[in-house]
Amino acid sequence: MHSLSVCFVARSLFQCLAQYPRGVSYSSYSKTIAANMRAATPEQDHTIGSPIVKASLLHIQDAAPAVKTFTFEVSETLNRFDDRNAHFYFKPGQWVECISLPSTAHKTRFSISSPPPLVQPPISPKSHKLPQITQFQITVKDAYQNPIVKYLHDRSRVPGDFLYAQVGGTFFYKPLSAITAAKTTEKILLIAGGVGIAPLMSMLEFLVAEEEAERLDTSENQARPKKNVTLIYSVQDERDVLFSQRLEELSTKYRQNSVRMSRLVIDVQYFVTRYAARKHHSWDGSAHNAVLSNDSKEIDSTLVKKYYGTYITPRLLSDYISSADTTPDNTVVYMCGPESLERAVKNKNKNKKMPFNLTQLEAMQPTDELTQFMPELSRLAISENAETLKNIRETLADPETDSKTAAGAAMLLAETAKSQEARKPLLEAGVLDPLVSLLRLSAPKISFLNANLETNALSLQILRVLGNMCYDNEDNRDALLEIPGTFAAITKCLDSSDEKLLTIGCGALLNITMDNGLYFCFAAQTQVLEANGAKKLLDIMNLAYQETTRDLYSPSLTLSSLSALLNLVEIEKGIQDILSTNSLGPLFRVLKVQHTIILSHVVTEEKYTNALEIMDVLVSILEFLGENDTIQREIVSQNFLNVLLDFVDHRSVYVFPHSNDDGSIQPLNYTEILKRISRIVTLVTMNDNNMIDIPKHADYMARFRRWMTLGIHTGKEIEEDDIRMNGALCIGNLARSDEACSVLIKEYNVGVSLLELLTMETERVKTGSAAISSADGDIDASGVGINAIRSSVKVIHAVVGAFKNLSIAVNERKSLGALGIIKPISSLLDLDVINPVHFSCIGVLKNLCSGGNELNAFRIVTGIEPAPDVTKVAQLTIDS
Repeated sequence: MHSLSVCFVARSLFQCLAQYPRGVSYSSYSKTIAANMRAATPEQDHTIGSPIVKASLLHIQDAAPAVKTFTFEVSETLNRFDDRNAHFYFKPGQWVECISLPSTAHKTRFSISSPPPLVQPPISPKSHKLPQITQFQITVKDAYQNPIVKYLHDRSRVPGDFLYAQVGGTFFYKPLSAITAAKTTEKILLIAGGVGIAPLMSMLEFLVAEEEAERLDTSENQARPKKNVTLIYSVQDERDVLFSQRLEELSTKYRQNSVRMSRLVIDVQYFVTRYAARKHHSWDGSAHNAVLSNDSKEIDSTLVKKYYGTYITPRLLSDYISSADTTPDNTVVYMCGPESLERAVKNKNKNKKMPFNLTQLEAMQPTDELTQFMPELSRLAISENAETLKNIRETLADPETDSKTAAGAAMLLAETAKSQEARKPLLEAGVLDPLVSLLRLSAPKISFLNANLETNALSLQILRVLGNMCYDNEDNRDALLEIPGTFAAITKCLDSSDEKLLTIGCGALLNITMDNGLYFCFAAQTQVLEANGAKKLLDIMNLAYQETTRDLYSPSLTLSSLSALLNLVEIEKGIQDILSTNSLGPLFRVLKVQHTIILSHVVTEEKYTNALEIMDVLVSILEFLGENDTIQREIVSQNFLNVLLDFVDHRSVYVFPHSNDDGSIQPLNYTEILKRISRIVTLVTMNDNNMIDIPKHADYMARFRRWMTLGIHTGKEIEEDDIRMNGALCIGNLARSDEACSVLIKEYNVGVSLLELLTMETERVKTGSAAISSADGDIDASGVGINAIRSSVKVIHAVVGAFKNLSIAVNERKSLGALGIIKPISSLLDLDVINPVHFSCIGVLKNLCSGGNELNAFRIVTGIEPAPDVTKVAQLTIDS
């Protein structure tokens, strides 16, 4: 993530710090971006000269909900630029840039929350070497869309894991004595928002360590200045306070007028913005007139002031610096919080006086948790206000508009477009053209190796607008199709390495190419494919499965990319793109990985559900691809058929914890996927070349025969009926030449398997018919019978169809007749409930008695089975 790190001399009143209540932010779509994340940009990369080190994880500690503190030990220096910077060293407040693997393109900066050692450079007059630091801590909020944060917060992360780190940043504590000649009391104001406490905690701990060390140095004790530190810490909920126990200890130990006679005074104040339900006295916003809650003894015991339901306001900050002893030479402010604070300081009151010598500011990425989704009425209000929409459109169209402002305007439109009623007014307001124009300008700057926060933020919000406007809205899709360069710009955004942008880009493509009108769907899909969209979506899918990136991306990204790809393979060009890019293998690899996940005996509900969702979409893609003759051939020639067969033959035993007692919820979705995969196998057997090759594999044929027995006499006859049916269909598809029929009958005895299945299914039909007859108006009883008949009819149809193909082979008609299939097939003609199968039954009987097969004709006419030694009708007597 990109953030601004600003060090500047300012002389403007702190009233420039506007309130930042919940409900205002530049981005909102998914989970919160961790507030302390940073990412490098060329003009702000201050890591030059700092060595890159290998850091091993020592300890993980929960700091707050979704926040962990990670302790690392520096185990190895990988490179050094000169002798002076040979060691790993940081100053209080600096950040460390982390990558999880040396080869990855992902880099993220985290503020260091631990203090450096007190020994300050230079420690050697000759070498001026920095001291070696062996350990450091970072405090990180979970954010699934950031690969490095995901790597750290992964539940499998254990001590001993490592990453690579490099220190940098111009935001760090500088003693006023190094800035001014004044020897008076130093006033240090620390302002933190959320996880922005991390670098300020490093400073605070450093000041404490410095105080304790200097207390022992009596020779200089009288000369050093006194330091008054005030920490103003804003959080949304009291549970979000980080380092609370330590802060309470420090505020108690280093309080004003302490008997310790410390030269360090620490005053800690919390502002809990969401705690409106707690009883508290009214407050007019003044720091001096604030009244503490009277129902918490903990507050009084630790001397930490806590204000509930309030924000850090300009008036509050003004009060902190309005005392007579505050001068430009004795006050310094360090702030790390939401970017709104940084913008306020820089832009709102540039000309006002501020009695500070130095203000240091570390701006964080604005967090999504500051933005609540707009209520429906708010969205409609915006869409119905023509003047507002005009202003937004003009802002987007103005070439002087900076990217942050444009991203904010696009975010407003994206939220508005969530309302179905608002989408038409947005189209009529003409916002699509400037949005696409901006996207065409920003998208070319996106690449996998170069992440630019402002470019990504703007592109992301534009994609949100386009995706939301086109959701279930054919007119907006048509309009977007008419704008040149739209789909090239959208697919260019898929070159990013940022998971959030990739997820939003895939979602936009999904909505825009959704089938909602035949012409538009085909045209949009074609344009996306011409912009190399299929390959880019497959590349995104592969991120979660490549060795160097698999730990950095979530399953949701795989699901998003496959969902968008599903729309593209609905047309022939999409299928051809899969073939031309040799992408069939990666698709089957993903299927195999998901199958492995659900087979695990220790799989969690979350991982199981994620795997099912991915498989559901992936199988839909394979269903489209399986209709293609070339892909059918590829599946067999590249041994992908084994993956499909394994999926059907090896079942998960996982049962959802929240399922019914009989586990009836879990198998439903899983079983449906099994049935669909077995259907893909039947498509593969339709290929002429596969008809020759598949029977060469005895294991394949054994599986098809076993499929035809699944569920029988187990109580799962209906649940497994599609698998039995597809097993018979596979046999029938392979029996499309005399040579193939001979192999199937003589080498694999498929006639026996088919006959056994036909007998069992016929009995099920008769049992179902009897249930209906005896129901006597009982709907439940008759329903059982009807379901059994429906289940069996489709299986019988497949079995009879397979026999029909087998009976076409002239040389196998005698053996089929001798097998005894004529009587059971003839008996089907007496069952009115399976009337749709009768025509195929007659076709089988006709084939069997054709070509002079008089014994088969005898069987059909008489219903009698000749003795085994009889070879022709002439051998028979009336008695026999």
